[in-house]
Amino acid sequence: MVIKQEVLVFGEIRHAKRSFEEMKERYEFKEFNSTKNDFLLEATTKYENVVAILLAHGADQIIDKFDTEVLDTLSPDVNVILVIGKASELVDVKAATENGVFVADTVSELQLTEEEIEQAALDNLEFALITGVPKDTVNEIEEVSEAAAGKAADLVEKNGEMNDLDISDIQINI
Repeated sequence: MVIKQEVLVFGEIRHAKRSFEEMKERYEFKEFNSTKNDFLLEATTKYENVVAILLAHGADQIIDKFDTEVLDTLSPDVNVILVIGKASELVDVKAATENGVFVADTVSELQLTEEEIEQAALDNLEFALITGVPKDTVNEIEEVSEAAAGKAADLVEKNGEMNDLDISDIQINI
């Protein structure tokens, strides 16, 4: 049995539905359509295996903003948040960076249709699921990598698996 990577989706894909359905064959998508308070209560159990988050159309009405409070409840496996639209409107990029989470959006100088914008976000999501890093991140890769290494060291230390871990020994390959 193949275990699919899990992606948590806030909002909806309205135009690139065919591509989204094709991706569902390769990845497991969990949709969240409740409130921020419900997410804070459910995040550590119901979404403990999520590795990526997609903030689609209407996400702002569901979660308001991915701030420190929300980011701190995410599984340590979450390493990327992709936003359809402008990331800084939905994500506290500084807090994401401090949590070792890459952030990418679909802001472009090109005149794209809604379907092309959604398709670009889905393509970037798939790229991130394969490589661990999205294209054209909003935050600095080096800062996210350093925070991710620190987060990994804290997790290992918390679980008592290693004492006196030197985070310089941990490398996040990009």
